[in-house]
Amino acid sequence: MCTGRTRLQPRSPRFDHDRIMASIPATIRSMGGIAARRELIRKGHRPDWIEIFWRGGQIERVRQGWYTIPETNPDVKRAWRVGGRLGCASALYFHGARADQPAHLHVNVVRRSARLRWPDDRRVRMADRPVEGVVVHWIDGQSMEETPYSDREAVSPIEALAQTARCPWAASVPRAGATDNL
Repeated sequence: MCTGRTRLQPRSPRFDHDRIMASIPATIRSMGGIAARRELIRKGHRPDWIEIFWRGGQIERVRQGWYTIPETNPDVKRAWRVGGRLGCASALYFHGARADQPAHLHVNVVRRSARLRWPDDRRVRMADRPVEGVVVHWIDGQSMEETPYSDREAVSPIEALAQTARCPWAASVPRAGATDNL
């Protein structure tokens, strides 16, 4: 019986579509919802598949070389587009320790960071067009890639509370009983 293949032609590797389709978003989810491209590659994902997932909408690029999943909190995505993670009053709101959403997006950015971007458009540099409604908290600390996966979205509630005490733009106070979440 002739199959159309000669004995010298290798069979194509089995293509497990479902496993591949779930793998990159699952990896990003396991990394706290945000992952660097180089981290995904280190975990065994091919660069061309990362690109396919991004173009297909299964993952989103928040900054050059950084990806998230669509269900990630919108304020977290905005903070990452700027160049950091939620801090101060925005982190308290994210953790549920504040009832009202702050008027400004508070973003913690490591001092040696560069290329800060608009929170709603990663292609526009903040240096070119200043943004109202964004408060950048310059901090000493780890780069975003060195930050533990569990802390990539926002600073801890205790750190956020300390920042709120020093920040002139964090006008309102956390709601009563909020320390239960700290």
